[in-house]
Amino acid sequence: MTRYRPVHGRRKLLYLTEAGEALRPEIESLKGRIDRELTAGFSESEVDALSKSLERVCRNLTQGER
Repeated sequence: MTRYRPVHGRRKLLYLTEAGEALRPEIESLKGRIDRELTAGFSESEVDALSKSLERVCRNLTQGER
């Protein structure tokens, strides 16, 4: 992974190296399996509601950084 720091702000942009890109299919497969395990027994609407709630939590956390 390489890091790029824009001059204008506090954000940091990360990019995968070639080695990281080579691992992408394996990582995406693992992510899919983990997602299925975490949401087993949830309906599609429950997964959607959970996702929206977690997005709100993340927004709340980032607003606290200001």
